[in-house]
Amino acid sequence: MTGLDLEIEKLSTEVRDNPEEAETWYSLGRATMLRGLNFAALMAFEKTQELKPEHSLSRLGTATVMANVGLDREALGVLAAFTPYSPYDLRGYLLFNHLKARVRVTEEVAKSFSCYEKVTPWKVRLSTTLEEIKQEKETLRQFIRELSRLPVKDDVLCRDALARKKAEERLARLDEDEKELKALEKFSTDEQEPKVIPPGEVGPAEEIKEETRKKLEELLAPSLSVRGVVYSGIFRVDGRLLVKVSSEDIAQKIVSGIVSQGILAIQDLNAGTTLHFWNLDFENGIIVFEGLNKDYMRLVIGKKGATFGTIRFHLDRNRDALLKAVPGGER
Repeated sequence: MTGLDLEIEKLSTEVRDNPEEAETWYSLGRATMLRGLNFAALMAFEKTQELKPEHSLSRLGTATVMANVGLDREALGVLAAFTPYSPYDLRGYLLFNHLKARVRVTEEVAKSFSCYEKVTPWKVRLSTTLEEIKQEKETLRQFIRELSRLPVKDDVLCRDALARKKAEERLARLDEDEKELKALEKFSTDEQEPKVIPPGEVGPAEEIKEETRKKLEELLAPSLSVRGVVYSGIFRVDGRLLVKVSSEDIAQKIVSGIVSQGILAIQDLNAGTTLHFWNLDFENGIIVFEGLNKDYMRLVIGKKGATFGTIRFHLDRNRDALLKAVPGGER
């Protein structure tokens, strides 16, 4: 057995023992998709969505599997449902371009993918997505190497040969994706560059009065009593941290990556609109953004056990008080 087969066997055992764990089902879907077991992957992604309907990455997985088996129009429909959750996800962008080259996209359908018309905002996700592709390619290369070392048996020869062929096709597709992303790095545009912090860095804290800081910390502190919430902060729309409270240390690169993505999405929305989406660095948790006004936004990070409804209820309760307390009042 290959390492990928062992991983699938391990995850299959885990979902049998704990069938309500959505993230384990998602991981099983990812592993079986890489293995070329498209039907099993589709079942796992659908189970993830059944357990957590808001799990956006499983929608992307479902769309990818459908594209893999030639259900291009169906894949477009699923991908259209994914974009509102993660409008600047580069894997969604790559899949859309792949599908667009194979099927006719009507003007009505294209409206669902209008976020993909802007290239500049995605620059903050390039390094992360390229690293994801690099890791996925290495997994496939290792799988192909292990297949070539397995003893040849007549009853499995065709099966293994087919698995290797699928893996090599997927590897070639990832090579194309990688080239396309690297081309984006050199993309020139007349659009004004969004003022966002680069991945891996947190913007410098804004200088505010100590009295204001204490008041904001007092208003944010109750959020940590909400089940599963471990971080709550207010940022300027240029990425600078205003104030935060947290019950756990969260890696700087995770927070900065989340903030960068939130800035870009909120730029396209009105203040007061809550964004709720999943992040690759926080698969077992929940991330909620809210634009407070034209200058500030709020970020809440929850781990296992946190729910969007409970966090949203908390946000609604103290929004007015926060708006009065931030510098500049209720602009």
